[in-house]
Amino acid sequence: MTPWFMMPAGVEARRLAAATEAYAALGAVRCAVRLLEATASPGRERLLLVLIQQTLARAERALSKVIPPPPNRSPP
Repeated sequence: MTPWFMMPAGVEARRLAAATEAYAALGAVRCAVRLLEATASPGRERLLLVLIQQTLARAERALSKVIPPPPNRSPP
């Protein structure tokens, strides 16, 4: 009897691990920016945080074109 799911090996496993780490890091930065937005005063601070959010979204879209999101993570 063969298993239902085969764990990736070698290069594929490392690629999936790197993708998971990259998506997790982008998610952590996005969360921190959202927390900062809650307390930011209007003006330059808020504008900077909006620009960071836009940059994060572009980075996630670019990453998803190269490496699909992990199965438990949906693209932005």
